[in-house]
Amino acid sequence: MGEVLLGNLLRLLAMKFRPSICIVLGLLAGLPAAAQLPTEDAQNELKIARFAMQQSEYDEAAEHFLQANKLLQGKCFDCLAGLAQVRLATGKNQEALQEAQRALAVATTGRQKAVAHIHRGTAFLQMAEKDPARLPEAEAAFRAAMAADPKCLDCKFNVGYMMLKQGKDAEGVPYLKALLPAAKGTPIEADILRLTEKPERARKDFAPEFSAMLKTGEAIGLKQLQGKVVLLDFWGAWCKPCLASLPSLKRLAEQLDPAKGAIISIDEHDSHETWTKFVERNGMTWPQIYDGNGELAESFGVDSAPHYFLLDREGVILARYDGWTPQREAEIRKAMEDAMKK
Repeated sequence: MGEVLLGNLLRLLAMKFRPSICIVLGLLAGLPAAAQLPTEDAQNELKIARFAMQQSEYDEAAEHFLQANKLLQGKCFDCLAGLAQVRLATGKNQEALQEAQRALAVATTGRQKAVAHIHRGTAFLQMAEKDPARLPEAEAAFRAAMAADPKCLDCKFNVGYMMLKQGKDAEGVPYLKALLPAAKGTPIEADILRLTEKPERARKDFAPEFSAMLKTGEAIGLKQLQGKVVLLDFWGAWCKPCLASLPSLKRLAEQLDPAKGAIISIDEHDSHETWTKFVERNGMTWPQIYDGNGELAESFGVDSAPHYFLLDREGVILARYDGWTPQREAEIRKAMEDAMKK
């Protein structure tokens, strides 16, 4: 079934905090032993669970992960890691810790153990939003991930990020700089450079640096967006909730003062032809980006659609919205208006 892909962060999860830590974006780890090789029924349950996860249908995802785990005698690493990710996405951090611990108990490879520890660290980090005393526990979990998989650059980066998060700049800055040779040419390199330049960024929820090309051919990135309140909209033509959001996004874009704010939609997982035709057919006249290789979505830790990030004038992430509801338009509109008044 392949290998778990460690994405460059926490690059965060349906994301309730800054995409700078690394979280598991795939659930493709091989099962722990021959005795647990997946049956066809278990494979189908896992496939359904993953698809539901992509659609932000967390209850359904949990149901199918549980069923797959049952079919595999309660020893399915993918299932338990998947359940931990579901709990994280829904803010059930204590349950996420329990599922991650169960995943750790059946893990048989260093990579699997690292994945379980990353989920633990992520849970502690989310808890730290209300209780900063949990930050050392998050660091300890990320260190455990690094020990389990010494080749995991993401794990090492997470440890350095946690040092800065706790104000240990004198220790964290040289630690991260030492990772630069191994990180050269990867998304982590840019994060290291930004964090070591201004360590306080680890203590604020800054959006990751990015550079992309608009449909019009114009270059766009955080530098060009400075001074504006920005809503980033990650979507796909395959995503039904994304389609439901279109009328609201059109209204928001039409009523927005371009001198004060911007909406930028970013397509992922579609062909270029599908994207082009869809944008034109649906009159999406606000700025559009085609994220063909998925780099932009990965840098923000997007693992579901639609997914929205609201940035202030300095590029700090003010809010994240996962999925679309009838109330979302009013919620986003008020948040943007409040941000533009500041």
